[in-house]
Amino acid sequence: MAEDVTPAPAAQEPTAPAPAEQNPKPADESGGNTPLIEPGAETPEGDAPLIDASEEPEQKPETKPEGAPETYADFELPEGFVLDDARRGDATTLFKELNLSQAQAQKAISLYCKMTQQAQTEQENAWMERRKQWRSDIQARPDFREQQAMARKGVRLLLKTEAQRKLFTGSWLQDSPELFDLFVTAGSLATEDGMGTRTQGAQKTETEINMERFPGL
Repeated sequence: MAEDVTPAPAAQEPTAPAPAEQNPKPADESGGNTPLIEPGAETPEGDAPLIDASEEPEQKPETKPEGAPETYADFELPEGFVLDDARRGDATTLFKELNLSQAQAQKAISLYCKMTQQAQTEQENAWMERRKQWRSDIQARPDFREQQAMARKGVRLLLKTEAQRKLFTGSWLQDSPELFDLFVTAGSLATEDGMGTRTQGAQKTETEINMERFPGL
């Protein structure tokens, strides 16, 4: 009997090695692969990060704006500035209508004081310039020296007391051309009547002077 012959298994073809990975990713120090974007690398222009890891701003509770108080406290005023009761009452009434807080009302008062002081300063400067112009016009008169002497006599004649004379010479009145001419006229009349040469003790009464001036009356 013929022996059974078992065919030998076919020899397996050797498996080809897998192709090497092109451009293998270099391993980082921890053994993993390098990230696609290195730390610190700039984000492409115009791209926003997919996940914003920045801290969210602290949410503050909403506060309602402070309104007008029941009664306004005393306002701070510049030195020398006085706010009388009438004006303060008008101001606080308006502040309440506008629902201004104490701080807002103080700002309004401070602005009012500033503008008032500026207006006063401008007015004083303008008045001083007018007085300077008056003086200049009077001193430019050709007979100023003679008129000045007559005006001094007129002042002594019409202003009887020292207090009256100080009030006159210490105010704008002495610079007024109209008043200057008035005292010039008075001084001239006194000189014509001989009153300017009399001493204080020998001065005549007003009745005596009028009788001499108007003897027929």
